[in-house]
Amino acid sequence: MLAQAALETGWGSSVPGNNLFGIKAADGQPGISSTTHELVDGVLTRQTADFRSYADLGSAISDYVGLIRSGFAGAAGQASVAGFAQALQNSGYATDPAYAAKLTAIADSPLMRQALQVVATPAADADANATPNPNPTEAGTR
Repeated sequence: MLAQAALETGWGSSVPGNNLFGIKAADGQPGISSTTHELVDGVLTRQTADFRSYADLGSAISDYVGLIRSGFAGAAGQASVAGFAQALQNSGYATDPAYAAKLTAIADSPLMRQALQVVATPAADADANATPNPNPTEAGTR
């Protein structure tokens, strides 16, 4: 999920309407018109499309999970990132023929591993504003 959000938002550089996953709006859904690139008949084409808009990131994540479970069940059942990414691509989530490879590369990247370590670090005993101790043998030094 984090890798897909990174891919779809350019590592968070563009998140219009809190849409982390590039989910397009259907008729009648709230959306934001945005420029996108789609592969049409083998040619990368610049287009304008309506993308879903969300009140907050939590709403975007909930919608994404529902979309994957209902519309991309083959992807949801995959045991690996590569399998998930390939199933998404095969199901038409994106028109980019390299979508699965890009998603897998991001998931396997050192930057993503670093991000996952930060997310997985328990915050209960950590001072969020503390500077890491460069010499852990000197207790109390920051």
